Amino acid sequence: MKLQPRELSARHILRNGVLLAVLRVVDHGNVFKVTAEVFRQGTDGRDADIRPYTFREHNDAVAFVEDAVGTFSHLGCHVQDLY
Repeated sequence: MKLQPRELSARHILRNGVLLAVLRVVDHGNVFKVTAEVFRQGTDGRDADIRPYTFREHNDAVAFVEDAVGTFSHLGCHVQDLY
């Protein structure tokens, strides 16, 4: 029986109140996927590039997200944990 993917965390990246990206960590049972949904400047949130990154270990997926969050924070963005 195949397990349904389960979203473990999600973060919104905002700059000056504008949503720039959404980072999600999803457990697929045998791998963890980080999905980076990056919105293009000047769009209303409907035009995004979705980039999936696959990791065998949960800790590696979390480290990837933490590194991305640190970079966004360094650039002056606000990071909002959704859960």
